[in-house]
Amino acid sequence: MLTITRCKSIPAFTIDAALYDNPERALAAVVVSAVEPSPAYVERIQAIAEGMPLLAGKTLQYAEISLEKLEDGDLNPSDSQGIRSVFFDHPAMVIMDTTPIMFIHHDLVKELGGIDESTLHHELVHAEQVLRGDSRITEEGMHWKEDFQSKEEAFNLSAALHARDPGAVYVYLNLPWEEEAFRRSEGDDSYFNKRMDAAIKSLFFNVQQHGRVDDDPFSLEDYRYGFLSLCADALGQEGAGSDMEAVTGAAFQQVLEECHVNLDDAQVASLRDVIHATLAQAGEVSPFPIEQDRNQVCINLYLACQVWLRAEYARQEQG
Repeated sequence: MLTITRCKSIPAFTIDAALYDNPERALAAVVVSAVEPSPAYVERIQAIAEGMPLLAGKTLQYAEISLEKLEDGDLNPSDSQGIRSVFFDHPAMVIMDTTPIMFIHHDLVKELGGIDESTLHHELVHAEQVLRGDSRITEEGMHWKEDFQSKEEAFNLSAALHARDPGAVYVYLNLPWEEEAFRRSEGDDSYFNKRMDAAIKSLFFNVQQHGRVDDDPFSLEDYRYGFLSLCADALGQEGAGSDMEAVTGAAFQQVLEECHVNLDDAQVASLRDVIHATLAQAGEVSPFPIEQDRNQVCINLYLACQVWLRAEYARQEQG
């Protein structure tokens, strides 16, 4: 059985100390904000862990933290805001320390009416990744098998996610440790739909911000690579047979509505045809045998959509 113990401290590498007046005090305030653990949540975590043999006999540190208790403390406003963005943005999170630490945001979970199994499972996958030796966080950054994400990259991504940047969401979903956690906790279909939606949102955010004025798509590096894998995502599950129309139809309409892009049904269908045609030219093969081939198809897809959108905006303005 997984042993769950109360969290007594948080490692310094969890936050960007340079952004805090007193980082040690800020982290201590999170620990102090913990409320009495809910036996029901502890039992649910242990029940999920029963289906994860690698967690048997291991230890998980745990805390249910309260924003209300944090605000009752004496942190200055700047440090309090920084801590809120790291620890209180989500219903649950795991710090990938040598002995992983799981936090549940007590107030948010209560507001949401509870926490679902997939969220707890997702976080336990992160704990397992640490305990089996695939991931670890150090003062330098995030180590994943043979890959590495610097501390600066991790903090920048965290800040962008807090700001609800669509491109950052796409980058986050493609982190290998997050991909594993999503696919194991929610299933492949849910994961690939989320990744595709994020790619489309990133594209339209790009267009809204730059599409009318920027004539060089390649200058938009931060957003371009958030979209470059859309063709592979659109095919579904890395090449498993799927009906692209079914995969893209609802997602396009939902994203267009959320991003307030003024395209009617005929225009949406027209843009989808552009994507279909571009993929057809590539032979609709994914993943591509050579990474450079895959990148080139994605670039072609990106450019085709940009050309279509700019022409459509120009037509609307002239009309």
